[in-house]
Amino acid sequence: MAPFLLTMTLPELPPPPDPLFLRLYRRLAGLLRSRWAALGLLAGITVVVGAVLLAGFAWMALVVRTGAFDERDRDLMLALVPWRTPARTAVMLALSWVGSGAFEIPFGLLVFAACRRAGRHRAAAFYGLVVLSGWALNLLSKEIIARARPHVIPRLGGGGGWYSFPSGHAMLAPLVFGLAAAVVAPYCRTRLARAALYATAVALSLAIAFSRVYLGVHYPSDVAGALLAGTGWAVLWLGAARSD
Repeated sequence: MAPFLLTMTLPELPPPPDPLFLRLYRRLAGLLRSRWAALGLLAGITVVVGAVLLAGFAWMALVVRTGAFDERDRDLMLALVPWRTPARTAVMLALSWVGSGAFEIPFGLLVFAACRRAGRHRAAAFYGLVVLSGWALNLLSKEIIARARPHVIPRLGGGGGWYSFPSGHAMLAPLVFGLAAAVVAPYCRTRLARAALYATAVALSLAIAFSRVYLGVHYPSDVAGALLAGTGWAVLWLGAARSD
């Protein structure tokens, strides 16, 4: 009987359940890991998109120097002449003014000061650094490409005193207004409000770019390349900030 008892095996019992706090900790850790992974992936995608946009700008700059866009630019500008009316010209002059330093400098300083006042010192420094470096990139690009201003259609409202490619108005609009939207967006309570904010920045940038062609002070390729450069510069820096 004894040997028989020694050979008997007891049924395996399931391990005791983990304490509740341990289960919660593991679940929370998994969520955090997935969250950081998603943020890292988003930052990487953002950087790639910014780099692609800047590469598109560099390609346009090379083509502009060959003169390959000149004929198409002239045709597009001439096509705008029948659409010029006093009312439309007034709107375009107003948009061009919004995209000038007379408006953008006070606006940018207001965004910078608001961030500082709200205690968001890093956001203020980020906004100032990206906008100023983008402005420097615009000046450097103008000097390198050295494209003369167009004399295709009568210029309206004056302006157009320096090199043409890339347009300063069109390049700085995504930086000044687009980055301002990115800085303000975290304070929006709903996704709809954030979407409306970004849509306004995009629409304003496109309208400012179009106004420069309408007024006869820039070629279409000037503003197209500028939008690529300004948006690419902003997106690249936003991606780098996300990954920080």
